[in-house]
Amino acid sequence: MKIKKAIITASGKSEHLYPTADSFQRSMIPLVDSDGETKPVIQIIAEQALNAGITDINLVCSADDKKKYLKAFNTLLSVKDEKESQKLEKLLSSLTFTVQPSPKGYADALYRAKEFAGSDHFLLLLSDHLYISNNKNKNCAAQLIELAEQEKCSVSAVNPTREHLVRHYGTLTGEYINSIDAYKITRIMEKPSATTAETELQTLGMRNGYYLCFFGMHVLTSNIFDIIEKTKKSNSFITPALQILADNSKYFAKNINGNRYNIGIKYGLLNAQIALALSGIERDEALYLLSDTLIKDKLK
Repeated sequence: MKIKKAIITASGKSEHLYPTADSFQRSMIPLVDSDGETKPVIQIIAEQALNAGITDINLVCSADDKKKYLKAFNTLLSVKDEKESQKLEKLLSSLTFTVQPSPKGYADALYRAKEFAGSDHFLLLLSDHLYISNNKNKNCAAQLIELAEQEKCSVSAVNPTREHLVRHYGTLTGEYINSIDAYKITRIMEKPSATTAETELQTLGMRNGYYLCFFGMHVLTSNIFDIIEKTKKSNSFITPALQILADNSKYFAKNINGNRYNIGIKYGLLNAQIALALSGIERDEALYLLSDTLIKDKLK
């Protein structure tokens, strides 16, 4: 089994990025990538998928945004050098669009891509999460895909997350399986409070005050669409569908050797840009700028 398809949901707005995200998607906000090139967020995410072996990407967006994405990418093609233009052309050749007519939530957005996925396993990504691997040989998507292909089942990426941040993420617990270095998922909750996480979602072996939170990256089997069909009218989140998946099939959580950066939360863009800079070829320059800013602030 080889995973060749990816779905990226990109139809949501963010109050923290208003007015930019009101006129256009936050996924087109430019950041300097780890290779030193300025790119829209969506390109950074899509290139990671392509580098992990994905060949077909479906972007779920609003009706108005499809033309905007294509216009923006074509404009970028006209101003980039040959090397960067080739990357954009590869992305565009892999890209199709699915329209979500109205913003009815994450589960509905994913369900719209049912026809694209067909009967295949697929990689699911969020357009407002950037992923930076600590493994030089495997990016975050590649780590997840490797286990999903090995076990031939659904696998969600997770990261140990401090208790004060669990309110931003789907959070889960499960039984650690040493032979595959992953967790068999037993319980999932959508953005719990720290108190709820402490009483219901502690995982054996985790550091005190840390919980397994979704990384914004999943490999899912096509039967997720049948489950969503039964649950989406009562809940706009995907979490209830994933809980049913965990209750009825083989489904693991993989602790990714890397970090995710949510650009949709307060200071999320700043955090993501710093992380990209420090992980990239211009690390020294980034460190100098950060140090210089901190020194000036201290001298005020």
